[in-house]
Amino acid sequence: MKKKPTTTLPLRLELEYMLDQRRLMRQLEWFTVASVSKFTEDQRQDSPGLQAFLKMSAPEILDEQRLRRRLRYLATTLSTQKLRELRALLGRRVSAPAPGLIDRWIDDQVAAIQATVEQWVATSTAKIATAQATATPIPEMVGQLTAMASELAGRAEARASFRLLQLNSQMIEEAAKGAGSTHYRWITELDSRVRENHQEEPSGYARHGKIYAWNSPPMGGGTRAADLGHPGSGYGCRCLAEPLPARSLPAP
Repeated sequence: MKKKPTTTLPLRLELEYMLDQRRLMRQLEWFTVASVSKFTEDQRQDSPGLQAFLKMSAPEILDEQRLRRRLRYLATTLSTQKLRELRALLGRRVSAPAPGLIDRWIDDQVAAIQATVEQWVATSTAKIATAQATATPIPEMVGQLTAMASELAGRAEARASFRLLQLNSQMIEEAAKGAGSTHYRWITELDSRVRENHQEEPSGYARHGKIYAWNSPPMGGGTRAADLGHPGSGYGCRCLAEPLPARSLPAP
């Protein structure tokens, strides 16, 4: 029986990380709306609650240590699964990815999430200031903030999914090459969302199942048709690599 390809990203981990992003945006939305409500109750522009919000910064809102612990859990759980799958697929011991790979990924995620929080604070304070200046009704102001939170949450979830896919692909490549794998089989999702340059032809999925060398990323494998790249290297790419042991390569 053919082994299941080691290309599956744990759906549970992907959903967990995406939900983390949505929960963060909901917390920001709640805090902002609560501040606006406090302003309404006080009926004055020097409302302590509103003024406290206007002075908030990303480091005060975001618990970075807790965030890093959460990200490390996601990354190490993913790494454990990849090692188990690669060991079964390649039939030999597989070394864990270098610690630097996970550390760099965590740093990147923290920076991106901090940027999202900073964007929220800057945009929402600007909206509140405009609403104050134009005497916008409070319900309308709250509605604007809620819509903004929903939009930012969607972007944050998409980013989380993409970056977890990237980490998955990087772990597979690093561990497989370390175990002596020189080639992989390209796996697509076989649906209408596969980008054209990963299909290699508009009407089919010609790249699916083809074999490529780790040290020679194919043209069109990245985000655009002119980009070199392995599965998962393009923005939003869901394609994945199934590492091949040397003995399974077709004869030249």
